[in-house]
Amino acid sequence: MNRKRATTGSIDRITLALPAWLRTGTGGNARLFLLAVGILFVLFWWRVVLGQQYLVGGDVLYDVLPWAAGGSGRQASNGLVGDTVFQMLPWQELVRDAFLHGHLPVWDQFSYAGTPLLANYQSAAFSIFTWIALPLTAPYGLSVAMLVKLWVAGVGMALFVRGMGARTLSASVAGVAYAGCSYMTVWLGWPNSSVAALAPWTFALAEQYITGGRVRSLVGFALAIALELLAGHPETCAHMSLALAIYLIVRCAALRRRGLRVLLSLVLSGLLGAMVAAVQVIPFLAWLQHVHGVVNRSALGSQYLQPQTLTSWLVPNGRGNPGIDHNTLAGLPPNYNESTGFVGVGALILAVIGVFVPGNAGRARVLGLTAIVLVGAGTVYGPLTPLIGRLPVFNASANWRMISVICLAACALAGLGLDSLLQRTGSDRSRLTDLSISLGVLSLVGLAVAEIKLLSVGSQVDGLLPYGPDRYIGFWLGVAALSALAGLTFAFAGLRRGRGRVPVAGFCVLVVIEALLFAVPYNPRESPADVPPANSALTWLQQHAGGSAVTATGSVAPSESATLYRLHDVRGYQAGLVDERQIQY
Repeated sequence: MNRKRATTGSIDRITLALPAWLRTGTGGNARLFLLAVGILFVLFWWRVVLGQQYLVGGDVLYDVLPWAAGGSGRQASNGLVGDTVFQMLPWQELVRDAFLHGHLPVWDQFSYAGTPLLANYQSAAFSIFTWIALPLTAPYGLSVAMLVKLWVAGVGMALFVRGMGARTLSASVAGVAYAGCSYMTVWLGWPNSSVAALAPWTFALAEQYITGGRVRSLVGFALAIALELLAGHPETCAHMSLALAIYLIVRCAALRRRGLRVLLSLVLSGLLGAMVAAVQVIPFLAWLQHVHGVVNRSALGSQYLQPQTLTSWLVPNGRGNPGIDHNTLAGLPPNYNESTGFVGVGALILAVIGVFVPGNAGRARVLGLTAIVLVGAGTVYGPLTPLIGRLPVFNASANWRMISVICLAACALAGLGLDSLLQRTGSDRSRLTDLSISLGVLSLVGLAVAEIKLLSVGSQVDGLLPYGPDRYIGFWLGVAALSALAGLTFAFAGLRRGRGRVPVAGFCVLVVIEALLFAVPYNPRESPADVPPANSALTWLQQHAGGSAVTATGSVAPSESATLYRLHDVRGYQAGLVDERQIQY
């Protein structure tokens, strides 16, 4: 008896050490949670916000000629984000220059003998994120837009989860998980993440219309669809549209007689949004008639990721992370960007709770989200690939990138799972519950130490612990184990109605720490002087080439990097949207 009291007393001291807002209440807690997230955001990215660093990996150019001939000894901090310099940054400069001079960015005069700019779609001339960047220089604007995407994604997810009946705190946690998920993080400099950031808004506004039936919700839904289509990546649009269709069919089926009318209203609203986006979509469809890429991509729909890549959902950096390891380890094949799926171990555990523990959301919403996860996973990892890969558009898409829809649905389910735990709060103080919470808190401390260690030593964390099976890095296996221990112990305590809202608080901290561990290191923060870097050969060409075409300025393709120096390059972007005549040229 005395031993039990002593144990309970020690647990009381541990829980009292947590901030008061983590132990009680929900409304004010959500505001304080978001304040804490905002402070951490500024702490990690304030130099980018002020323009002292750029999130564009300009140092990738040091690996190719003519920059490599300068003897700088520099090496790309993350070669997998090279497209942001080879493509996105040059196109941003051209789009910005065109709009600032009062005309549409229709033509790229610097690539090949000239090539369509607006019609390539990924230049994203009418994307809201492109327009956010327009008042700033291209690399600074692109960096700021990348950070804005995180907030747009997080807020959109929070609104969606809140619209399903969850509390504000639960919705906020879901938003943080989604903003820090793999698809947002690894594609942050691409238009892929622009579409992914806007996708939760279409779900949120559709849910708002289903619940309230207001015309303004339909108008908002049409606008969200238009913005998503204008965001610059049709492939991700197709994947997110399939996910939205699955959700709406399941959701509206539960409405019975009213469901068909609601579904038709949303379909018509979506078509209206597509008409608004026609200024981007029509040039793209017209250009597709001339390019070789559609034929070459016709076999993509049948490809999927190997089952071993499933481990990334638990240990995303287990086989290396190019953002941490500076390209010496690039993750599971085909590469880290393509193979990694991650929302956080804590969010995954919450998602399972969201599926199986009843909450405010209702059965139809949960079934709709679960169906998205199953269809997405079946397509990404093989079982459903032959079916989905036969559909129009999907037969020429890299459908393993439907990791995006798994991330979206899993984070929404995580928010519902946390809300289910909030409904079950109680005051159970059994020894087993107290032990569970103690292990969870200690695991959080371990994860915090891991975050500090990662920030201080970088890639050297790979050598801190012995390697595990199949060359998995011991440090990251340890991080995954701590995350799993924290999530499972807090889930156990929460489901037993233990210790009030302490398990919920534990999950809040866990989701934030995992998001920071994953999202912060991946995209390089470069000096403005390196975006793009100076080069004597290119300076000479700028002074003497005039309007003449030059040979390829880089030794690897694809490359639009000559545009950064206003040089006319006989080469250009070669992945997909290229006229057969340009290839011959």
